Amino acid sequence: MKNRHRRINLLLSFFLTMTAVAPASAETAVTPASADLDFFRLFLKNQVAQPLPMYSLLAHYSSDDGSLFLGMHKQNKTYELFELGTDIRIGSLSAKVSAFDDGKLLFESDDGQTYFLSFSDRGGAKNETLKKLGETIIQSSSPTNASLKNDNLFEFKEIANAIGVPKFITSQFSSLPGDGRTNSGRRGWILDESVPNILLLASPFRRNDIIVTIDGKDTTNIEELRRHLKNKSMVDYFDVEIQRDGQLKMIRVRL
Repeated sequence: MKNRHRRINLLLSFFLTMTAVAPASAETAVTPASADLDFFRLFLKNQVAQPLPMYSLLAHYSSDDGSLFLGMHKQNKTYELFELGTDIRIGSLSAKVSAFDDGKLLFESDDGQTYFLSFSDRGGAKNETLKKLGETIIQSSSPTNASLKNDNLFEFKEIANAIGVPKFITSQFSSLPGDGRTNSGRRGWILDESVPNILLLASPFRRNDIIVTIDGKDTTNIEELRRHLKNKSMVDYFDVEIQRDGQLKMIRVRL
């Protein structure tokens, strides 16, 4: 009899234990009590990202080396270059550049907050720049503006502005980049000592890179480049072909 009662007690104990952890219905899966759930990550993933104050994105550069993003402080016009997966510090904010999704660059701060940067008026600002460039082409064709047509430095700055180089940088060019040659003899702009250091700090380009083409157009043919840019107002990226350390590569620029 004692053995029978003992078996009954064991069965009751087992039944009560199973009832405590059993699902509400037979179709609901049982989650083991030892499951390792990262509730912090679940919360962070669903957390609404906040805009990073006073900053906006200017350009996104992508190549085989990875992705870089150029941001600008809206008031003091300083520039920051961000790379996916790296730690950054802006003012008192320490964060990691975590992802680029739906036109937004996401940051995860040390205190668990999520921030983002986005492009401000991407289409409007760019189209206005290209419109002005088109007007410059018409004006430079006029006999009364023949000197403007021959001003290659001015034209070079207009083209650089049109493909997303900030005017603060292009204004520091006092001469055209040097005339370089690739290994196969193709001409291009070489980023020699005449190029301001700020361009190299705020872009994926390096000293002695040779910029060969933009969207397949030779960079040394400024007139053809201007005509091409005039008709490119509805496209939001440029393919820039360069030679670096003797190797050709492509950098895609999104504005």
